Amino acid sequence: ASHMEARRNHHFIGSMPDGDLADPAARARAAYAPGEFLQGFVQSAFALGIDEVAVVRLSGPAFDPITVYPFARRIVFGGSSRTLYAAARLPLKAREVRCEPLPRAAHTPPDDAPGEAYEQVLWKLALYASRGRVPAGTPFDAPVKLRRWPNLTRLLAPPHAARIAGLWARHPCSLAETARLLDIPQRFVFAFYSASNALDLVSLPPARDLPVPAPPPASEKRGIFRLLLDKLTGPRKA
Repeated sequence: ASHMEARRNHHFIGSMPDGDLADPAARARAAYAPGEFLQGFVQSAFALGIDEVAVVRLSGPAFDPITVYPFARRIVFGGSSRTLYAAARLPLKAREVRCEPLPRAAHTPPDDAPGEAYEQVLWKLALYASRGRVPAGTPFDAPVKLRRWPNLTRLLAPPHAARIAGLWARHPCSLAETARLLDIPQRFVFAFYSASNALDLVSLPPARDLPVPAPPPASEKRGIFRLLLDKLTGPRKA
């Protein structure tokens, strides 16, 4: 059972190891751009449908057609869940994705293809796209607050989702601190944050309220070569 659970977690979270979040390279590896994945295109199609008061169809070479019903808050897929999973994990080129309003289409999906709830789909797409990462620009040291509790009985919940949600509901803390306090891999925290953020279930303090990182201390030790050079030529002027 443990082996099967590990395979399931790897399937939609991946296996990215913990990183030193003080290192810019590690922070870059732990981030992704939602707008470059199917998650972002579905969010854009939903917003377009609200503006146009119309059903919207997404199509592209990497996935089967997706029909977004914004007022019914439903999404209908033209292909299998396996195809959707494969497409949602990979970055997509905007020029290859067509977003087409259907003004004459009914605002509710047909009875023989009811689709899935928009929130469930968006949560799932965010997990697939993030692969244990967070949206680019997310501060790793800002306290995260849970605004609304996700319906974990109906959502594809990553490991320790209830523990993370409970912590953020009672005591907002940063992503890095959450992983340390709960003693769990960072990718589980990042995946839960990314999915919750897609549904607007979490909040961060305004940027103006975030602490300004202190500049790194200047090195107090100089290399042997510089010391020898100073002795021979005298200290250099700044």
